[in-house]
Amino acid sequence: MTSVSSQVRGERFVAKVLDATLHELSTVGYRALSIEVVAERAGVNKTSIYRRWPRKADLVQAALHIAIDELLATPDEGSLRGDLVAFACRIRDAVGTPRGRGLFRVMAAESEHPELVAMWAYIHDTTRCIPEEIVARAVRRGELPKRSEAELVVQCVVAPIVNWVQMENLVVSDRRVEQVVDLVLQGASAGAPASRAHERAPAGGRPAERAAARTAARRRAPRPAS
Repeated sequence: MTSVSSQVRGERFVAKVLDATLHELSTVGYRALSIEVVAERAGVNKTSIYRRWPRKADLVQAALHIAIDELLATPDEGSLRGDLVAFACRIRDAVGTPRGRGLFRVMAAESEHPELVAMWAYIHDTTRCIPEEIVARAVRRGELPKRSEAELVVQCVVAPIVNWVQMENLVVSDRRVEQVVDLVLQGASAGAPASRAHERAPAGGRPAERAAARTAARRRAPRPAS
């Protein structure tokens, strides 16, 4: 093992270790993941891993970042529809691989583990720029209202596709992805997700809405005969 490890340096060392980590994570999960097994699979010494990533959480977070970075490069197809279709197809292809399915199952099963919760929160914060950039470009092109909620628009496209692939084990065609995107854009382009539009209004509507309704009712009321 030592002779192999001495030949694995720099970027190649990092790539082999992180690939082995993702394999183990998708196979046995976070709790059961062993640095010793990762080192054996990568062909390196475990002490070399510990020098670069002192904790298992550090190693797994680095591996997840590699997977996320490869997945979430921002598409630029020249239109909102093109961007959303390209992005959704990339997500579909990634979560449909054996590794993608394994990672999804493991993370869902261990979603309450404190270290995983912290990792996903950090990854979410660092990757939210992807939907924001897609939607910001669409707003500049006049394809969406200015107050459109980026994450809501993109999640409405991605969530059903991930559910079909991961939970229902369905094959999602490119045409099906396009249908989902078109359906979401019908609502989004009409101004549907404004920043607080998804919150429930108070009974009887908001104060301004109630005042407008009273004014309209007075105008419609029959005037007394003179």
